[in-house]
Amino acid sequence: MSHLQGDIRVIDSYIPGSHDASAYLIGNRGADLRNESVSAITQCGSYTAQLNAGSRYFDMRCVPHGDDGTIYMKHADYLFQSLKDVLKQIYKFHLSHPEEFFFLDFDFDTDLALSNKIADIGRTPALNMMHLTNITLHSFFNNIALLKHADSVAFHLGGSGRYWQTKNSAIYNDLYDNFDQKTPQQIIQSLDSMLAAWVKEYDPTVHYGPDGKPLENNTGKLVASQLVNTPKWSPITNPGNRDLVALDTFRNWLLSKTPGSNLGIVKLGFIEVGYKREFIEHIIMMNKFSTPPILPPLTETIYYQDKIRFRTQDNRYVCQTWEGSDMKRQCRLTLVDTAAEACNFILRDYDFSLVKPLPYSGNLAADT
Repeated sequence: MSHLQGDIRVIDSYIPGSHDASAYLIGNRGADLRNESVSAITQCGSYTAQLNAGSRYFDMRCVPHGDDGTIYMKHADYLFQSLKDVLKQIYKFHLSHPEEFFFLDFDFDTDLALSNKIADIGRTPALNMMHLTNITLHSFFNNIALLKHADSVAFHLGGSGRYWQTKNSAIYNDLYDNFDQKTPQQIIQSLDSMLAAWVKEYDPTVHYGPDGKPLENNTGKLVASQLVNTPKWSPITNPGNRDLVALDTFRNWLLSKTPGSNLGIVKLGFIEVGYKREFIEHIIMMNKFSTPPILPPLTETIYYQDKIRFRTQDNRYVCQTWEGSDMKRQCRLTLVDTAAEACNFILRDYDFSLVKPLPYSGNLAADT
């Protein structure tokens, strides 16, 4: 973000984003099995991994849970990490990348107390993003932008009522009726229709649609293109596999867009997988820069069942050793100076796809 031309308006920029950013495996076996079984997983890695991959907009669904009202991240009715846990990841990334800025788009049921609680947890000044036509990128450097509903309210109050889409008054979205039943080709047709209807410049007099019916004033808002092949809510139609099905259609559509196109935020599922790198780089390079950006190179793509080795910062290798008799054997992990067969590990991706590349970890020093 530090390379972007600072006098460019936010509304004229192009931003890679994460659809349902919180819906990833959290390391809790029970929760992970449940969330996988209902096809609630939409990302391969944590917020840290998504930030390393290049995402700067996060679709964040929240709900209070338990007797103490702890706020958790969710996808539909399924819970993931707590809000505090994910904000810690974002803040840690911010400390090591102070030149970056992020858009946190919170979505939750109408509840002013909950809005205040989220604001208290974040402890970050919210910028008024109701109309973005006069806000430049200079205004955002060193900031986390919390998308607002109005001057007196910190966040948009009220969800979209659809599990595949947020609804924020600072963002122009088409909610795509029956979106989960559309083919990839129908999805990009819907996106083209939405982008063609987007009015970038704010016009306070616009309160009616083309059909003459009253509507919310959607002029002067940052547009969000949701490039996601959302399946029907079923354990059979796995989101990861559906993402692969749409790959060529989505890639061709996105790569056809050039600077000046109405694109704005582009929300992606599984943003960390290797084949999304091309998407992210294209979105980034559509922007105007004061200095050329430096995008870190990727190593060779890793696939399911490929063997990898893990190396520490002092260049030792993780090695597995077996101790004890046959009935009481224990596998231990140790560190050795020279790599051996016992240092090879086989990767297991969550949906066990033989063709899908695994997420980019962001660790350029990894020995693969």
